[in-house]
Amino acid sequence: MCLETDAPDGKPLAMARCVALAEGTWVVGLNLSGDHPARHSKPPTRFHFVLDNSCSMGSNTLHAKDCFAELVEVANGPCSLTVFESAASTLGESFQTAASMRSARLPSQGGTNITAGIQKALETIRRCEEAEAQEAAAARTHHVLVLLSDGEHNRGPRPEQEVPKLGQELRAQAPALRLSVVVVGVTRSSNTSMGMLLKQSLETVALPSLDPIYFAATPQLMGEVLKQMHAGLASLRGSLVRVGAPSGALFTRALGEAGEPSLDLLFDGGEQALLCSGSAPPADLRVDGATVPCGPPPEGPEGFD
Repeated sequence: MCLETDAPDGKPLAMARCVALAEGTWVVGLNLSGDHPARHSKPPTRFHFVLDNSCSMGSNTLHAKDCFAELVEVANGPCSLTVFESAASTLGESFQTAASMRSARLPSQGGTNITAGIQKALETIRRCEEAEAQEAAAARTHHVLVLLSDGEHNRGPRPEQEVPKLGQELRAQAPALRLSVVVVGVTRSSNTSMGMLLKQSLETVALPSLDPIYFAATPQLMGEVLKQMHAGLASLRGSLVRVGAPSGALFTRALGEAGEPSLDLLFDGGEQALLCSGSAPPADLRVDGATVPCGPPPEGPEGFD
């Protein structure tokens, strides 16, 4: 369904501008007016928690689980909890209250198989997407995967080898997937490069109000870091829209990333920027099916933040 491009008062629902960055590359800024339909509807949101249950975590696993439980009621859809040690298990796929997640019993602790934990959580997300497609749901779900670990992977296939494959398979099976990734590293043994790997391989919707990776230098600081993450996730009040590039052009969020003909963007109040590559500057964009003209900033390139 195409949306009207103007509000009842005649003002545009969306505005776009662009400025040249390099040969064949432009920075595009997109803003939604307060009357845009996406501003008045929050998409269904489901959190998928992936929790390290290795021996080194000790009682911190239980503490982290209870902190995650507080976020269940921030979501407006069922949440899942996957724990991993040498293997991974899903403790539930449809938690809807904090009490229900707190009551979930943790299995015995062991090694650190991050790959298995991520794979289990992605299986849950894929099942959610399949069910949503069969139901022909009016609004697509925004999935948020939250990984917490205190150490490097030491069991099973390496994440560096497997996670990119898992991401490719998931996108092939669920091309309309809306997935964000949040990573929490605990102690200096945690591998922060793991966070970037997960975001690059899996994420389709960036979260502008959250840090890309949260880090607690000691287990004692984990609670404070989780409070910061909780505040960021609780503030998710943005509007998700799909933005399409003109024919022959591709969008990326950062230099070096693979281009895509369309992207999902989360608007939380301000202008969103993305990169557009092609043979000519984009004359227009498609925003949730509506054509939005795109031109240079009226005040010139220096007016583009």
